[in-house]
Amino acid sequence: MSQFHDVKKSFFPTRTIESIDKGNRELKRWCREEAAERMHGTTRERPNARFERERSLLIDLPLRWPELCTYTRAKVHRDCHIQVASALYSVPWQHIGQTLSVKLGERLVEVYSSNHAVIAAHLKTARGTRRTDSSHLPESAIAFFSRDREALSKAASAIGTHCEALIQQLLGDRVVDRLRAAQGVIRLADKHGPKALDAACKRALTFGFSD
Repeated sequence: MSQFHDVKKSFFPTRTIESIDKGNRELKRWCREEAAERMHGTTRERPNARFERERSLLIDLPLRWPELCTYTRAKVHRDCHIQVASALYSVPWQHIGQTLSVKLGERLVEVYSSNHAVIAAHLKTARGTRRTDSSHLPESAIAFFSRDREALSKAASAIGTHCEALIQQLLGDRVVDRLRAAQGVIRLADKHGPKALDAACKRALTFGFSD
């Protein structure tokens, strides 16, 4: 606080600041040439002399700012996912039932094992959505989802070209993530009929759809 007190009591009262740029230049000069040449009350040294003595000990600043992050704990559920900040992230199935440490960075979410090794890393996703790495699932689940995808594709093809295109988009990027959505679309044929569903899919493709 003493530095602010010095600036307030010693710098401003003796000057008229005409502009921010000029004031900043004058303040910089004053700090280096006047304030830093005075005897410091605590160290009993001139700050400029102290700086020269410690200059060789200084290191370069990092090229990027340290990442702001928070840590939490989350349990791995039976579907191989943890819930963090209202979003779901997959974890290798071997850790089902365990409570693990999670690092929430600015861009990444990292999950650590009990021995502090990173076992999963995902780009952050919005609340209510999920990130799934298929390699985290047991082989039986991967086979199940693969078979279900083939069945959904065949069902969509039988309904119509627009339905088939929509289902392919749903399953194209993250099969596990969008599987339920694709199943829900196909089930609409039972209630509204294939023709109406294909027309609705055409409209969805035209105007776009989200997860």
